[in-house]
Amino acid sequence: MKVVLVKVLIWISDECKSLFEVVDGIKKSGNEVGLLLVQDGVFQADKGNPCSKGVMKLGVPVYAARPHVQERGLEGRLTPGVSLVDFGDMVDLAMDKYEMIVSL
Repeated sequence: MKVVLVKVLIWISDECKSLFEVVDGIKKSGNEVGLLLVQDGVFQADKGNPCSKGVMKLGVPVYAARPHVQERGLEGRLTPGVSLVDFGDMVDLAMDKYEMIVSL
């Protein structure tokens, strides 16, 4: 039996209490994982959010939607290592870079 590994993009639009379990499970299967924070999900990358350190310790690329960060006044407050992306970049992530999307 051939095992097929995929690149999984997790799309987070709100607070997700099961995020760490989901990422851990996907990574344990040998798959690559990336996080895309959109809407209120961008608060998870705010330095003042207690979850932000845990998100960065997951060891996966973390992307935050620039327009949603700006709308919430979080510019300059993001945890180091978070990549800001515009809508075109989000389409590229979803259509080209990652093969599967999980929405939380």
